[in-house]
Amino acid sequence: MKKVISLLIIIIVLVSVNLGQDTANLLVRLLRFEKSLGSRTSGMIDIVIVYNNNYKESANEAVRIATQFGKMSDKTVNRKAFKFIVKLYTPNIKNELDNVEVIYICERVDPDVIIETSKKNKILTIASSENFIEDVAVVIREDEQKNKLHIKEKLLKEEGVNLSEQILKISRLY
Repeated sequence: MKKVISLLIIIIVLVSVNLGQDTANLLVRLLRFEKSLGSRTSGMIDIVIVYNNNYKESANEAVRIATQFGKMSDKTVNRKAFKFIVKLYTPNIKNELDNVEVIYICERVDPDVIIETSKKNKILTIASSENFIEDVAVVIREDEQKNKLHIKEKLLKEEGVNLSEQILKISRLY
């Protein structure tokens, strides 16, 4: 019985790592098709991962995504370096998001304050939870072992983001 439980834990960890890697890699690939990114940043591209420490699944998602970003050998998007920053969600988070290009919203984070800031400051919002399909510009979903992009076009425009037609054609649009 102990061997079965140990084996299940190992499988769960391996699957979790692979999901995070797919999400982080797809996020970076998506940014390579973001035509307005060059005009929205003059230097390094800042990607902020926002999580809610009150919920284990939110903190775990932040760790998983940050780990995968950290393991990437190519930390550039269209010849611009990127860095990721992990931030704890607080009611005052909007004051800490002024000079970033991308906000990745983890599970159990209230997106309303972040979306208000993203529209005002032209910041792309991304998540991977299906709970955010109606709330953020891009949701990266894992469906049948492959990623799928769900894009809310109206919010994408409000955030000042201009994705190429190639990406829009392979995405589910709302």
